[in-house]
Amino acid sequence: MNPRIYKKQAKRAAQLLRSHGDTTKYAPTGEPGVTEEPFSYKRAKWLRRHRPAEYGMWQRISGIPEFAYQDFDGEWDGHDSRVGWERHYDHARLPADYWEGPEWECGGKPWPRMTTSDRMGMWRYSQIAPGWRWRGGRAVRAAS
Repeated sequence: MNPRIYKKQAKRAAQLLRSHGDTTKYAPTGEPGVTEEPFSYKRAKWLRRHRPAEYGMWQRISGIPEFAYQDFDGEWDGHDSRVGWERHYDHARLPADYWEGPEWECGGKPWPRMTTSDRMGMWRYSQIAPGWRWRGGRAVRAAS
């Protein structure tokens, strides 16, 4: 994935989360680099060695909406809005009766696999909450 696409998806994710009722305050980061790289450590190692210019682009990207917080031990943690939207979408796509049934007494059901069409649909503008609409790249409540 291109860092430019990642940044666009992160900005869209902040708006989608806001439309779905998330009150987390995502602020654009001023520091270069991403909080969580969207690829594995092995991929990062390979990129650093074989495509240093592409790896460098991931280190220079900035302005991604992020949320940082301090836990009870004083350690800082956080995530960007793209990661927040992936978590929200992953739970929202579960069937209505997923948390019901006797299986939960024995360890639970396996998490449903995400299909390619689910992954592609995650970033569509149509994922906006009912009663909201897009205006200039921002999610606004529809006038009724």
